[in-house]
Amino acid sequence: MHPGDIVVIIYQGRSDKFTKRRIRVISVSDQYIRAYCFSCRQIRTFSKARVFSSMRVISA
Repeated sequence: MHPGDIVVIIYQGRSDKFTKRRIRVISVSDQYIRAYCFSCRQIRTFSKARVFSSMRVISA
């Protein structure tokens, strides 16, 4: 996962509900992914520990 990539993730939110998100990666650290979420239309921070699956759709 690299900045600019568009990725589909399966993410477990704080309420333990699983959601499918399409995101555009802004930055990646050891613990977090900062990305624009197309569903929420906002920049969000995702914990890597809560990402259960990811599939790159478009590479930067």
